[in-house]
Amino acid sequence: MDNVIYAFGFFYGIGDKIKYFERLDGHLKRHGYRLVLVDEGDTVPETACEAAACPPFIARGQRILGDTFFSNDDLTPDLLYAGTLDAELRQKPLAAEVLRSLLFISFVREMFKKTPPALCLLWHQFNGRHHALAAFCQERSIPFLFMEYGSMPGTIAFDLEGQMAESRVTRESEAFSRLPVDETDREVARQMVEMAFRGKKTRKPQASSVDVPAIAASFKAQGRKVIFYAGQNDWASGILPQAWPDAKIHSPLYADTLDALGHLSVLAERNNWQILFKPHPLVQDRHRDYTVDYPDRISLVVGANMFECIECADVCATILSQAAYHFLIHDKACVLLGRNQLSGKGCVYEPSGKGDVERCFQDALKKGFAPEQRERFLTHVAQLCRYYLFALDDEAAAVMGRDADLAAERLTGVVRNGLRADGFPFHEDIIQGPAWKRLRGPSNNRLRSFLLTPLKKIRPFVERAAKQLPRPVYVFLQKSYHRILHRL
Repeated sequence: MDNVIYAFGFFYGIGDKIKYFERLDGHLKRHGYRLVLVDEGDTVPETACEAAACPPFIARGQRILGDTFFSNDDLTPDLLYAGTLDAELRQKPLAAEVLRSLLFISFVREMFKKTPPALCLLWHQFNGRHHALAAFCQERSIPFLFMEYGSMPGTIAFDLEGQMAESRVTRESEAFSRLPVDETDREVARQMVEMAFRGKKTRKPQASSVDVPAIAASFKAQGRKVIFYAGQNDWASGILPQAWPDAKIHSPLYADTLDALGHLSVLAERNNWQILFKPHPLVQDRHRDYTVDYPDRISLVVGANMFECIECADVCATILSQAAYHFLIHDKACVLLGRNQLSGKGCVYEPSGKGDVERCFQDALKKGFAPEQRERFLTHVAQLCRYYLFALDDEAAAVMGRDADLAAERLTGVVRNGLRADGFPFHEDIIQGPAWKRLRGPSNNRLRSFLLTPLKKIRPFVERAAKQLPRPVYVFLQKSYHRILHRL
């Protein structure tokens, strides 16, 4: 079987990724393809999938003496970007990171010579090696997609363009917002939101010794409104390096997390607010040291429980962190200072310029997470779950369907049909929709309504009874229920 789909990323020891790829590989083989995981560390992951790892001299990098190993004039723009991005992210010399990108591409080239790729999956867009690899694939007309954990907990996303502000959901925001959803889709969205709310599902550990409720209460006792500001890993979210044009796509107003924090301190002093600032866990040591005009208005809560921060805040804010979805899931107004998949969807407060930021916070404090924003968020989640996201785990699959079997079908369709330019992310989802919409005859909607109405009425009783069953049986029944709904 020579139809190979390569997946590049860091997989060793990450159980949810490995389990998903093993399921995906099983379904891909039914379509005549096989999956090869290429771990960019130097350890081959333990998996039933075929797997490889980078040689240690690539995974660990090289020590280069001097700054003249390369001349910038000798580098293509893509290699210069790749090296600069990894040099800032890893805090290593530029020459060493450029060499690492060159060696990585050389390693990939030899791999592809032995077994040519039908498709490449790049887990995470914002690292230098994947920027170089994407350019390599483009030059050779090799199909590739970016992939990452999805915006909703328990999901995964493939994208034709990129992540967050570079995703098709954001780039084509108006078109995505017009995609039709019905009451069945909205019911799926309600359950996805409820599941995330009840389970407090997140990819980052939340155990913490920081007493956020006490901190917030002390400032509220002084009459201050509390704003939770969630930072992001600027070096792995498209904001940095600042000199590159795409940085402005993600953050038109601020250079980085700390630049926005400085502005928030000024607004907090003027409006009697207190900012709870939680840096991203991967860069919290780099964000501990900051300089702002009014430091007393900032409470640094490194390692705090995100859900406690959300609960204790009057309003939440971020530049582009996916934490914004958790803000809305937990019923808190969000001021989005940059751009991500929520941009243009009508469910967050979005400043039109730096001078508009203060008004957005004032509106958010006054109106909260408004009813019309809740409805638009529900519609947005419904559209994500029907057209864009796939289930990563069994719990999400039981609610939304779109498991690894459908992902395999869509991925092989990219190879066979060349649909890279269409869809969110796949053209088939737009033209087909749910199976019932492809049926013919005037009575389909009436038949569907006739069947769905009694199902919805008895569902609470069935759920209560089903929850008494063993967990595997309950999950199976729930998954079957939603598959029936999507096939009516």
